[in-house]
Amino acid sequence: LFNPDNIQADCSEFLTFILDHLHEELTSIYVSNQPVEESKQKDSWNETADKNQKIVFNNNEILASIITDIFGGIIRTEFHVEGTRNHSVNFDPCFVLSLDIVSDGCSIEDCMDNFFKINKVEGYQLNGKTVKAHQKLLFEKLPNVLIINLKRFVYTDRLIKKKEHV
Repeated sequence: LFNPDNIQADCSEFLTFILDHLHEELTSIYVSNQPVEESKQKDSWNETADKNQKIVFNNNEILASIITDIFGGIIRTEFHVEGTRNHSVNFDPCFVLSLDIVSDGCSIEDCMDNFFKINKVEGYQLNGKTVKAHQKLLFEKLPNVLIINLKRFVYTDRLIKKKEHV
């Protein structure tokens, strides 16, 4: 059931699989004691305007379970196109935060800073023109228990294990 194709899997993939499936199984029987934000209950798209600036929100519905109460965080992704006033914001649930290892001897904080840094989007097209754009990730909601996965493998033409010390 977990790995029907017998593909190599690591403990992080297994943990994610277990949390996702436990969450799915428990949503039908669990009543959360945590309040759900009203703006995320109403519908999947909200628009707000502030001084001619249009912001579009995509709120993915998050069903409650004991897994979301303990391990559930929400990552906010903001996408900005320079020279325009339009921005999009997505909210995505997460149970595990997967971080790249930045360099040998780096700290967890360095890996988190790298994950949450502003990333330029190369070659973004708007109305047939290439424009500058960037994306930023933030925690909208921190989980009660944060699970961090350090990415020890790099996938290029072959699998390479990173041996940097964190």
